[in-house]
Amino acid sequence: MYEVPLCTLSANPQQIQTGTSVAFTLNGQDGWENLVQIAYGDGATGGSIANHTYNNTGLYLAIVTLKNNLSGSITNTCTTWIQSYASGISNGCVDFSGFDTQVTYDEYLAGQVAFTVPLDAMKSSLAAAGMTGITASGTISTVSSSLLLSFTSTITNQTIGGLTTGNFPLQLNITLMYTYSGQNTVHALQASYSFPQYYSYSGAGNDTYDIPFLCTDLSYCGDAAVSSGEACDSGTGNGVACDPAYNDSCSYCSSICTTVSNQ
Repeated sequence: MYEVPLCTLSANPQQIQTGTSVAFTLNGQDGWENLVQIAYGDGATGGSIANHTYNNTGLYLAIVTLKNNLSGSITNTCTTWIQSYASGISNGCVDFSGFDTQVTYDEYLAGQVAFTVPLDAMKSSLAAAGMTGITASGTISTVSSSLLLSFTSTITNQTIGGLTTGNFPLQLNITLMYTYSGQNTVHALQASYSFPQYYSYSGAGNDTYDIPFLCTDLSYCGDAAVSSGEACDSGTGNGVACDPAYNDSCSYCSSICTTVSNQ
């Protein structure tokens, strides 16, 4: 009996911007394997493990094929994935450092304020950066957390009346959710800002705020929780091939959260 070749393949870094070189490492062999080839997922292949540069955006599956060096008919593969992002995107999170949210706040006057929040422009910016499944929501509440306003699209000069000094500061919260290039990861851009009380006796004045956003991964392949679009998720065990018993088979979760059968 000849053993099925064993291996694990890792990529560093695994999430990159286009034009970045990725280093691959092959581990787990027991000395009975010969490398047949590595396919980097973008059409390039090689006969040995080497660094590789990805020049286009996308989700790439790198595959190493091994054979038993005593019986070339017994082969196995191990895989890992690489996500290549466009410039201005880091780990699926859009760079909003130069993006003016243009959230306008009218100074407190006669018990009322007005907000302008351009959610539609933010959604358009996400779409232009290649994002899909974009949803947006926002709320404005008082210091006591009493909800004054909720919205899912742009609000323009939305007036909130009946305010007293005890309602300030007002709290603005914005959440935008999206995915990138079909990746299973769901990202969230979240921003919040507390607007203080202003007094204006000659008329309300406008202030425009550039509010910073914090990007977080709500779910992703590798978080050990099976999410929408995933067949499995073994966390750090993703991509680790199982070793079937004699004349049997087993299955394991790949590094892109698909189920792989091993015989």
